[in-house]
Amino acid sequence: MQCALQLAAAPPAAARASTSGRRQQAAARRAVAARAARVELQDLDGTMHVLEVADDETVLDVALDKGLDMPYDCKMGVCLRCSAKIESGKVEQPGGMISEESQAQGYALMCVAFPKSDCKIRVIPEGELVDAIMEIA
Repeated sequence: MQCALQLAAAPPAAARASTSGRRQQAAARRAVAARAARVELQDLDGTMHVLEVADDETVLDVALDKGLDMPYDCKMGVCLRCSAKIESGKVEQPGGMISEESQAQGYALMCVAFPKSDCKIRVIPEGELVDAIMEIA
């Protein structure tokens, strides 16, 4: 009799699997959140937005996914439309067309900018980046 009560008290296999699945999903969400950088993004109008950008996402893609109106064109790091200034933090920009010197001065292209830490980024008119590039050259 006692054995039957213990069996009756045990959750059904489907409930155990469901609980296990929820735990795995929660763990996966925590792992992604742990790898995400907090990006404070100031748009051209001066409005500040806070984004969580995973290490495999660009700042531009996350901003567009959130419905923000961001300047961009090619999304390949060539046209300079998505120019930005890194106020703090660090991004990697593989494949972008701006020089290491421009990057060292804090300039970035949001379409190829992968945050490697929490960042404060200010969207700038593309002309500001072009002027900076001309000064460096």
